[in-house]
Amino acid sequence: MEGPIRKKARAGQAQELPETMVVRFSPATAEGEDAGPQLPPVDVPLSATTLQLERLLNELLEKDERVPFAFYVTEEKSEVVASLKDTVKDRNLSTETVLEINYEPLSLFKVHPMTRCTDSLPGHTDALLHVSFSPDGEQLASGGGDTTVRFWNVASRMPRHVCKGHRNHVLCTAWSPDGLRFASGDRNGELRLWDPATGAAVGKPLTGHRQWITSLAWEPQHANPACERLISGSKDGTARVWNVRTGRSEMTLTGHSDSIEAVRWGGEGLLYTASRDKTIMVWAVRDPLAVLAPDASEEDKRATPFKLIRVLKGHAHRINSIALSTDYLNRTGAFDHTGKFFVSEEEKKKNNKQESEGMKEVKPEGAAKETQGGATKKAKKSAFDRDGAFAAAKARYETAKAQHARTHDASVPFERLVSCSDDLTLYMWHPTTDKKPVERLFGHQQPVSHISFSPDGRFLASASFDRKVKLWCGRTGKFLSTLHGHVGHVYWVCWAPDSRLLCSASKDSTLKVWSARDSRKPKQTLSGHFDEVYALDWSPNGELIASGGKDRVLKIWAE
Repeated sequence: MEGPIRKKARAGQAQELPETMVVRFSPATAEGEDAGPQLPPVDVPLSATTLQLERLLNELLEKDERVPFAFYVTEEKSEVVASLKDTVKDRNLSTETVLEINYEPLSLFKVHPMTRCTDSLPGHTDALLHVSFSPDGEQLASGGGDTTVRFWNVASRMPRHVCKGHRNHVLCTAWSPDGLRFASGDRNGELRLWDPATGAAVGKPLTGHRQWITSLAWEPQHANPACERLISGSKDGTARVWNVRTGRSEMTLTGHSDSIEAVRWGGEGLLYTASRDKTIMVWAVRDPLAVLAPDASEEDKRATPFKLIRVLKGHAHRINSIALSTDYLNRTGAFDHTGKFFVSEEEKKKNNKQESEGMKEVKPEGAAKETQGGATKKAKKSAFDRDGAFAAAKARYETAKAQHARTHDASVPFERLVSCSDDLTLYMWHPTTDKKPVERLFGHQQPVSHISFSPDGRFLASASFDRKVKLWCGRTGKFLSTLHGHVGHVYWVCWAPDSRLLCSASKDSTLKVWSARDSRKPKQTLSGHFDEVYALDWSPNGELIASGGKDRVLKIWAE
């Protein structure tokens, strides 16, 4: 990828492009897959936007209902983000050129904008600082200044458990990818673990940090089926990796000279710690099973489990937040948008074939099991379910990674990192291969408070104290649009699971729902909070948004 940081100005390459091009659409398929219908070449204006290409393709495919698509210029594996002209402007094209464009359907389910508050859930006696849905979407957790963690039943909107034990503000929380544990960190530097099913504390508090905990992240399920390790970042300038089974810190990661503001556990075997000292440290994670392997050498057994491999520098001020293009996959693990274990298309075809041949239905290992009453029983703590969840999480991650490889050049890695700062900028990094930023994203006029990749990694949203949300291409960092509407600082942004809508939370007491493809104005303004909104999450099935803030009320929003 050529960002403005890497590339030098290329003078003398300006050229006149034709106004129209002959385009041939073909599906982006893996080797051996059915290529689908053969479509005739068509004349397309070079000024065509993605929405116009989408409308044309739906007509060619004779779709009864409009299907959203992503488009890629085949030769360069470059995604058409804004318009066709922007994508091919550096190519030597003529009216005789046939431009090959691959297309792929986006999410097969569609999330609709939220329009109303269905429930206001009291209980907290101080500001809500964090809300999050469980990976399967069945539970909701909240934490805040009243020192409690609360679990809520999503279906009934009723409180399930009030968990007490913290002695200071609960500043950050995180669900384990299997949904069986919940972690919370407080202003005293204590980390606590909870069983969401019972509300009981799991083990003793995890202590070691000298100042408050700022961020938490679990090891992805596809990397370790046990879901027993997480990382905490602290104002004391250290990060600690914990084994929740033993209740001990496996390692303390040092090197930062100021508070750690954000941590991430990536999907490619890397840890990330971002600090007020303006740097991001990248740590290689050693496979814990390697030590137990029969052929493990003494050197392998003595090797450090977490090794600093590079330090990312570029920001001129404190780093506030970081985001990975794999965040959503890592967070939700084995679960798809229905709350069930992911099943690949190949597995579905195999099962359908067996059913059509009259064979006994074969369910994917670890899938939901039927009880005698016909109700589904979700994965619990049995070894069989854990193995099945691991297989589903791994298949889900590898499927997304393979899809990325089919449509993108190797220069755009699957896992990309973006950081935002008080210096008003964002930086995009390829941390698996390089310590230099590949793109500097600028345009905000106040500190950038939060950033988030869309679940499919195609978009990036940034929230700023300048009262604006900006959209960027999640693959290249190219600026796409500015979302105007808030009249106060924007604290948080989150995405719908179909990657088409996003929601922002603001000091102005409102939430705003936006379309990633039509940013002229908000799709919906959600009013109802009486003060600043700090916390926000969108349910994995796309049906609900949860929010909380200074007014101490947890609100649920629906279509």
